Amino acid sequence: MLSTLALHLGAHKTATTTLQRAFDSRRRELLRLGTGYLGPGDLRDEPDLVFPKPEMAPDRVAQVQGRTARVLDTLVPAALGARRSRLLLSEENILGTPRLMLRHAALYPGLTARLGALPADWDMAGTHVFLSIRDYAGFFASCHSTVAQQGVWVPFGAEERAALARMPRRWPDVVADIRATLPAARLTVWRYEELHATGQAVVEAMAGGPFEIDLAGPGAMGALSAGAMAGIAAASAAAGGARLPGAQVRRIRQGTEGSGPYDPWEPETRAALSDLYAEDCARIGRMDGVELL
Repeated sequence: MLSTLALHLGAHKTATTTLQRAFDSRRRELLRLGTGYLGPGDLRDEPDLVFPKPEMAPDRVAQVQGRTARVLDTLVPAALGARRSRLLLSEENILGTPRLMLRHAALYPGLTARLGALPADWDMAGTHVFLSIRDYAGFFASCHSTVAQQGVWVPFGAEERAALARMPRRWPDVVADIRATLPAARLTVWRYEELHATGQAVVEAMAGGPFEIDLAGPGAMGALSAGAMAGIAAASAAAGGARLPGAQVRRIRQGTEGSGPYDPWEPETRAALSDLYAEDCARIGRMDGVELL
């Protein structure tokens, strides 16, 4: 029976994949700490595990929520085994996806409905939710790079950047949605920029004991260079917007090494977004029931 849940919600582009790869490859260590693990590899191939999207009708949302909650409930016993009651679940796509955010020009749109797909009994005192946040400019640029690595080009010109920069949703809104859905849970938020200072303590809180991870190495999914992004944009246009094969993306990436980092933001916009981020970190630090590291 599940009595303690460490729910790592991401966010995307905050070293989430690095943590998940360590958890996945060292499951026996987690089990010795008394912790079962469920990660993306356990969840994303489940055909009935789907989270609502903003465009879904209310009756469809309710149907998806109920089905996904039932699937999650069935996965827990196998992850725990007969002798454990503590689960670590890490899946950033519960919040949404980079492509969804870019398409709607908003930070994790429709999040309340997505969180509503979690089993109702996960809202308990034994639940500890973990969320990492990141400076908006770097976050959205990295999200755009991630989608491009998948061979999909999403327009990110001046109009699209301006729509995102209006920030209809910000990190405090994400935190408030989590608190509203899981009011009994403990919530820890940490800044990606402070990963090397606070990350190890966060990891051990997730794992339930000593669990060292090398957080100083390169990220699991390095961002594409400016040249690679330009090359993928051109190749996508030539293909009529069709998804590019992975081999073609790799060739473009290898052929544009050393072209400099991808930074689509105008300096003034980047500075304004950084100011918003600083303001929002301060707001989150003042929110009830939230621990900001």
